[in-house]
Amino acid sequence: MKLTWTEPAIADRLAIYEWLELKNPAAAAENDAKIADAAARLVHHPASGKTGRIAGTRERLISPSCLLVYEWAAQRVIVLAIVLAAGGRRHSHPAAPVVPSAPSNSAG
Repeated sequence: MKLTWTEPAIADRLAIYEWLELKNPAAAAENDAKIADAAARLVHHPASGKTGRIAGTRERLISPSCLLVYEWAAQRVIVLAIVLAAGGRRHSHPAAPVVPSAPSNSAG
């Protein structure tokens, strides 16, 4: 099974990291590590998330306020978005998946 991150998901992850870093750098690093760990675990347990609110997606709760949205098909997990409950952000399906690049200054 292969893990792929979309550009919007990478942008979400970086934006969340940068927002948290302003308030608490240690919490930003810890949250980013949780995001990376949750995504990596999906490779071995892709059905562990619940059915998503948008058809064809699944959702994995990372923390009470952070949700990882993904698709799972044909030996591939595609991370579509990272949503903060407090931010009210919505996600949409990306045009093309990309290989992830970790946010700068993060632990994962």
